[in-house]
Amino acid sequence: MHAEDYEALFYKFPNQTAKQENETLESFILKHISKTSRILEIGCGSGHWMKVVTMRNCNVFGIDIDYDRLILANKSQKGKLVLSDAKHLPFRDASFNVALLLWTIQEISDDLVFARVLEEIARIIAYGGNLIIAENRTYNFSGAGEKSFLGIIHKGVLENKRLRLFSKNSLDECLETFNFRRMDYETVGDSFFENYQMGT
Repeated sequence: MHAEDYEALFYKFPNQTAKQENETLESFILKHISKTSRILEIGCGSGHWMKVVTMRNCNVFGIDIDYDRLILANKSQKGKLVLSDAKHLPFRDASFNVALLLWTIQEISDDLVFARVLEEIARIIAYGGNLIIAENRTYNFSGAGEKSFLGIIHKGVLENKRLRLFSKNSLDECLETFNFRRMDYETVGDSFFENYQMGT
């Protein structure tokens, strides 16, 4: 799917649930950042969430493995963009005090890759910094229209690879291994928005 099509499906809010999810996530992110935050979005895609946080005048970086989406992101916001995968983040230790991992964590299906990504995130987050995660706990398409984001994007993902879905406590237990502790969360339907703090 082309980057422009992905952007249109997700951010034109084809149904009320998607709109509510995005409004709640935006509020949740802004609650946990400040003007002094140095932020990295991992899997930034077309740059929508980078644009949200740059409105707070934060120092924002985004990485993605999709060159076309980075081109689209470059047109829409002022953050710094890097073509890279999350297994080898091209930043120094403790470079950021906020990392965003939005709608991507469940798509890292390989266990070794998943562990490596979390290890890298723990490396680049400073002590006391925040890891903000958005994820789905289930995938039920019965209420999703054929043109909705969930009905097209994630259905296509499910047909091609296994998704990593977390139970209530399994993500907490996994991140505690890397010295993160959950401090706050909100839910909208099957979507969970969580803030984990490093080293607490």
